[in-house]
Amino acid sequence: MPATYRVAILGLGGISRAHLHGYRAPENAARVELVAGADISPEARERFTQAGEWPAGPEGRSLGTSPEGRTLGAPRTYAQYRELLERERPDIVSICTWPPLHPEMVEAACAAGVKGILCEKPMAVDLAGCDRMIEAAERAGTVLVIGHQRRLQPKFTRARELIEDGAIGEPELFCGIAAGDLLADGTHTVDALRFFAGDAPVEWVTGSVDLRPREVRPEMVGRVGYQAPQPGERYTTRYGHPVESGAFAGLRFTTGLRATLELGACARPGYQRFHLYGTDGMIKVSGDRPAENEPYLHVRRKGAAHWETVEGVEAQNGFAREVTLLFESLERGTPHPLNARSARATHEVLMAVFESARRPGRVDLPLEAKSSPLADLLARTSVDSPLVSLES
Repeated sequence: MPATYRVAILGLGGISRAHLHGYRAPENAARVELVAGADISPEARERFTQAGEWPAGPEGRSLGTSPEGRTLGAPRTYAQYRELLERERPDIVSICTWPPLHPEMVEAACAAGVKGILCEKPMAVDLAGCDRMIEAAERAGTVLVIGHQRRLQPKFTRARELIEDGAIGEPELFCGIAAGDLLADGTHTVDALRFFAGDAPVEWVTGSVDLRPREVRPEMVGRVGYQAPQPGERYTTRYGHPVESGAFAGLRFTTGLRATLELGACARPGYQRFHLYGTDGMIKVSGDRPAENEPYLHVRRKGAAHWETVEGVEAQNGFAREVTLLFESLERGTPHPLNARSARATHEVLMAVFESARRPGRVDLPLEAKSSPLADLLARTSVDSPLVSLES
């Protein structure tokens, strides 16, 4: 019989429901015993334990209740995650808290003997945090996975296959477009660019960031973690750390391929949308919310006069696939495609964009600085600096 794993979720906000949906997916449910959740918020803990129908999951499907009528949440919750780890001794944990907390929580979970960790992206807020997480996991023999699930989606995997098959000739320029900021959203964009490039190392990065504060509407505060500048601040925070309002960057891979990155106020419309140019063709990957009649994936192949729509690449539950692959890693020792060292390579590019803006100039990798260059950039931006508002 396949092993059954005791699972706990640390951080019971909105993204925890997507993790829950992954564990409760039909292909995983029989192998999971969800034992507990932890959150400092009493309201979040109450929502997590109540029965009834959950809101829609990441692909629009209801999270619902099980056929047996079991609650989809956990039977027990804790205010302190360390108490959960000590009392429940889970085999697998999902870490769904804000990024500044990820390193200490990974270290604590590894020390508690957790076998596998699914940690939300971004991995941390600096490279020092990433290195702490990797060191703790490798020392304990824990499989550490970071949530870049787009690598697992059919339209992304099929696009990479087309590139590798020579459908567009030699790759020349890949463009990634997303709303949001570098850490929360750009981590997906950069990781996808690396994926399309065959995970070739990035050789250098050049970039700039817009540090003017974002407009923060009330619905953005709880739902997606934004907080307007506090007295004396000239920047927006999100998920407990400062963020920029826009970024633009250029990357060069060791293969010679170039890529561009457009984020936030510097981006064209769309979220996680990609244009992939080769010497003899082009691939377009739709964003998360395609326009009306827009294909998920279409290609103009080498030698073809017209665009071809690629069929059979509709979105799937990436969280469920992430969990299934974790089981395989734990039982067979196979590397997980969302492993922490790959995520660190993505995070290094994000930090290099900030470092390029700080210098300014081209930044060759590997990046020596382990702290976030964004902190130094913001230190230069005092409340008396002559920044203008986004509306000016």
